Amino acid sequence: MRQCAGTEELCIDVAVVEGSVVLRQIPAIRGIRVSIGSGTIEAQDFRCLGDAQFVAMQGRIHLERAAIIGLLLNTTLATVAVADSCAHRISVKTQTAPVSLHRTNATDTIDVSSVSGAVSLDDISTCFLTVATDTASVSGVWAVSEQLRIFAGLAAVHGRLQRIDDGQAMSALGGCECIIRTRGKPVHLQVDENFSGTFDLRARGSVVRFDPAAQNPPYTSFTQYFLTWMQGTVFPHPHPAAVAPFAHCAQYRLFVENENAPVIVTTAAAAA
Repeated sequence: MRQCAGTEELCIDVAVVEGSVVLRQIPAIRGIRVSIGSGTIEAQDFRCLGDAQFVAMQGRIHLERAAIIGLLLNTTLATVAVADSCAHRISVKTQTAPVSLHRTNATDTIDVSSVSGAVSLDDISTCFLTVATDTASVSGVWAVSEQLRIFAGLAAVHGRLQRIDDGQAMSALGGCECIIRTRGKPVHLQVDENFSGTFDLRARGSVVRFDPAAQNPPYTSFTQYFLTWMQGTVFPHPHPAAVAPFAHCAQYRLFVENENAPVIVTTAAAAA
């Protein structure tokens, strides 16, 4: 440990060429910085009052049950797995190794960048989610209140937009903005059966399928309706599963663009 600059509080600062670093049951510390060339970083049951940075060239980074202000993960060939954790902001940068965030939330942003390592974001929640990949697939279940952006390059996107019933999704611009772009691989997105908001789905050279419109025809208005392009609005409507007082507010502004592969949007009811 070392003393943080300008304070009397302690920070953890570890650098290892090859080996393992294990951190467990740390009640509260101002900052953490762990760097490893080749090996394993494991951290469980810890709390960081500032930024926690973990860097690995190759090997594995595994974090579990962490409470952090800022989580920064930077790897080249090291697998990243984060579970049951919370932070104000999370940033993950990797090259070819897979990334997994499971039951993790960020009160502000989650930002993931990968070249070819698959990205799995399962049961996460945040205000702003950005994922950028070249050839790495993106999957998971996402509860996003303000903005979701997925730029998947030449990779498949398969996920579910988790409904937020407490009003967070109702941003000043009228719902959560969701933008998904990819090419050559399918996009399969599942939404709540009570989906409402605007949609603009484009699949040049392939087909578009949008189940919420078929399930709620009285509440759907199309401005474009083609095999390769569907655009319009699903208006808020009463539903048995709706939770007042936000049941009649638009949830999403959904834009999906693909090329030579389908865009498929289904609902929980259709999946069942």
